Amino acid sequence: MMTDNDPNKPTLANALVALLEAPLTDIQKRDTRSAVMTFCRALGLSPDEVPASPIYIRRKLESISYVALGYSKGRWGNVKTGVARAVGLVGKSYPSRNTTKLLPKWAALLKMLPASLKRKVSAGARYLSGLGVDVDAVSLSDLHSYRDTILNDRMRANAEQAWDHFLWGWNLAVAQFPDTWPQITIPRVEKREVYVYPFAYFPASFEADVNAYADRMRNINLDDDGPVRPSRPATIETRTRQLRTAASVLARSGVDPATITGIARLVEVDNFKLILHFHMERAGGKTSAGVAQIASCLRNVARHYVKVDEEHDRKMSALCKRVSVQTGGLTAKNRERLRPFDDAEHVRQFLCLPDTIRQHVERDKRAPAQKAVLAQMAAAIALLQAIPIRIANMCAIDINRHLKPQRKEVHLVISESETCPPSAFNRQIGCIK
Repeated sequence: MMTDNDPNKPTLANALVALLEAPLTDIQKRDTRSAVMTFCRALGLSPDEVPASPIYIRRKLESISYVALGYSKGRWGNVKTGVARAVGLVGKSYPSRNTTKLLPKWAALLKMLPASLKRKVSAGARYLSGLGVDVDAVSLSDLHSYRDTILNDRMRANAEQAWDHFLWGWNLAVAQFPDTWPQITIPRVEKREVYVYPFAYFPASFEADVNAYADRMRNINLDDDGPVRPSRPATIETRTRQLRTAASVLARSGVDPATITGIARLVEVDNFKLILHFHMERAGGKTSAGVAQIASCLRNVARHYVKVDEEHDRKMSALCKRVSVQTGGLTAKNRERLRPFDDAEHVRQFLCLPDTIRQHVERDKRAPAQKAVLAQMAAAIALLQAIPIRIANMCAIDINRHLKPQRKEVHLVISESETCPPSAFNRQIGCIK
């Protein structure tokens, strides 16, 4: 059965049939067939289950680690080339690297651009040249045609990012070269709703109050009612953002922003309900981890900074319980993500991944700096497999400061001031031969 449930669309099996009569050499046919079969094995599917669709195959290629499968970069590049050739036999496929000759006017325009800008728009100019669309005839529909082509018909990775780069580059050229570049601005669709206002939207006293709360979290004045330990910069940044978000929600819910003069305005019970209702609507009419976090933040601020009375605190705590989410066990998304590890072979491949990468590095012919990055990746994976350590701590490991030889062992030692929650870390990670 086809993976997209559409029996009318061609599959890689159809491509293999078309390959028999394709105007290619015997070696090219052999390599193309080998590439298709290798790709299908990587997916765990047969050729008749894989649509010969560039967008489907591109997304699958983006999710596959060729290193984990034991292939070299060169071999995997040949696989992608072969699959692209096969797809082109039964459907529409736009080349990953367009070498179409530029029309003279496009070539002249690109020469005027700085190199960084030229890189962003040259592929689009070649596409338009291939269609015969010159500088003075280009339209917005032509540019959208280029967008649709690279998103739907090209197998090169990160197609959305490629379009974003072209869009920004094109619009920048429109602004910087108004006398020569086609004056067509490409509208950019916002991918998310931005509803948070800057501090300048509110009275200056609100920002001052938020800053005072941030200073309290830092425990700068060593106040008796301040926190026992200063909060981390990342925590302070998060709380500041949450307070600005809460104020913005009130303003969008009909509260006059001029009246939001301090944090106390946010934690009034009615306003607290407005803030929670807004976030629940964005979460599809139900609570979520994000809703629970903003509720907990405001309740803690009300209790420890604004110092509301007991009845006020009781009402806010009751609302926090109503929007709380169960934190025990894994979420459904995480359980699904870990489901492949029910397969013993997947577990074996995962545990052997650092050594698989090491073998790949030893065979690799690239520059030492590039090989070093892969070797570093293998070491990081091996470390995480053996020791539960926060990513921030792992990235900050200093060989001379954190790795301590003890007799014939090597220990990873991290002081409590560098961990969260604060706790000294000392684990054996290897032996000295």
